[in-house]
Amino acid sequence: HVKNEHTDNTIPHKIFQIMLQKAPLLVSNCKPMKRIVKENNAGFIFEASNPEDFVKVIKEIQSNKNEVNLRVENAFNTVNEKLNWENEAVKLVKLIKEYNG
Repeated sequence: HVKNEHTDNTIPHKIFQIMLQKAPLLVSNCKPMKRIVKENNAGFIFEASNPEDFVKVIKEIQSNKNEVNLRVENAFNTVNEKLNWENEAVKLVKLIKEYNG
């Protein structure tokens, strides 16, 4: 993703689909994607619009299978145990109840 106001305030569904597929996850440093990946050690991050950094991270992924496997497993577990509709719905209902008094 190109880093801009929109991408710094949205999370594409495909990030969670990739995590569930147990595929290596590579995201640009858009705020929400970077936060999810960093907080959960669930993938790799490159600087948006920086092809040199993109290539550097791709090479890191290719040469570090153990780290890739660890992060893939972390990503899968994050979606199954934490970042899923079952858990997020509880937060949403609580927020609505608090708002409505």
